[in-house]
Amino acid sequence: MQQIAYFVPLFLLVFGLSASVDVRQAWVERKRFGRGVVCGLLCQFVLLPFLGFCVVKIFDLGEVYGVTLLVVTSSPGGSYSNWWCSLLNADLALSVAMTTASTILSLGLLPLNLIIWVTAAYGTRADRHLRWSGLFLSIGVVLAAILLGLAAGVAFGSAEEPVGDAPRKQKSSKGTKARAFFNALGQLSGVALIAVAFLVSSRDEPVWDKHAGFYVAVALPCLVGLALSTVLAAAASLTKPARATVAVECAYQNPGIATVVALSMFDGDKASRAVGVPLYYGFIEAVFIGLYLVGMWKAGWLLAPPDASVHSVLLWNWQEKGREEVEGDAESAATESAVVVDETPPPSSR
Repeated sequence: MQQIAYFVPLFLLVFGLSASVDVRQAWVERKRFGRGVVCGLLCQFVLLPFLGFCVVKIFDLGEVYGVTLLVVTSSPGGSYSNWWCSLLNADLALSVAMTTASTILSLGLLPLNLIIWVTAAYGTRADRHLRWSGLFLSIGVVLAAILLGLAAGVAFGSAEEPVGDAPRKQKSSKGTKARAFFNALGQLSGVALIAVAFLVSSRDEPVWDKHAGFYVAVALPCLVGLALSTVLAAAASLTKPARATVAVECAYQNPGIATVVALSMFDGDKASRAVGVPLYYGFIEAVFIGLYLVGMWKAGWLLAPPDASVHSVLLWNWQEKGREEVEGDAESAATESAVVVDETPPPSSR
C-alpha cells in the first residue's frame, strides 16, 4: 500500500512531463535539429550513465548510494530542461526536440542502461542486497506513464509559436492550454516527490549529515557532464546556443524517478540514505545549471545579448530574433570561408 502511494505521484510526474511534449511539431522540424538531437541523445543516454558508473567505481560506492546514483544518471529530466532553456534563452526549439526524442527513447534505453551499468558495477553481488521487484515495478510505472503521456500529447494537437519579441506569451489554443495543464501537473507531482524525499531522508539519515565523499561523488556526474557535453557539442559544430542546450539536456535529470526507485528497493535507514542521492543531485543540478547558463549568457553564447538587462533576459522572448542573428553569423562565416582569394601574381609580359 505504501508503494502505491509513491507510484501515484511518480506516474503523474512522468505522465505530465510526457504529455507536455509536442511530438507533431518535433517531427515536422526533425531535419532542422538532426545533428543537435543526435549529439544530445548520445550525451544523455551514453555519456552521463557512463559518468555515473565511473563515479560508482572510483568512489567505491555501496549498492544503496551507487544503484540510486545510476538510476539518477539514467533518467532524463523531461520538460524541466525546457524551462531552463526558455528562461535564460538557450536554443529552446532544440531543447523541445531533444526532450521529445529522449522521452520516446526512454521507453527502451532507461531500463537497458540500468541493467547494463548496475550489472557492470556490482555483478551478482547486487542480487543479494537489492529488491529488484521494486526497481522493475518502478520502471513499469514510468514506461506506462510515458506511453500514455505521449498519446495524450499527440491527441491535443501541435503547439503555437511564440509571439515575436514580445514578453513570454503564447497564443491561446486548446492544445497549448492542455499542455500547460499537463506540465503543471508534472511539476507539482515532482515537488511532491522532492518533499517526500526530504522527509524520508531527514528522518534517519539527513542529506546534510553525510561524509564529504558523498557530496563530491553525487555532484561529479552533473558537473563533468556539463563540461564534456559542451566540448562534444562544439566538436559537432553546433551553434553556441545549441551547445548550451545540449549541456543542459545532458546534465538535467529527473530526481523523482530515482526517489521512488529508492523507496521501492530499500527499507528503513537504507531507504533514508538512498533518497538523499536524488535530493542532493536535484539541488546540484538546479544551482550549477543556473550558474552555467548565466555564464554562457555573459560570454555571448546564448540568444539574448550579453549586455541586455536581467529584466529583459528573463521576461522577453529572444528565441526568434536571437536565432536569426546566430544563423546569419553562421551563413556569413560559411560564405567567407568559401571565398578563395587568388594570390597568384599575373603573368609577366613578354
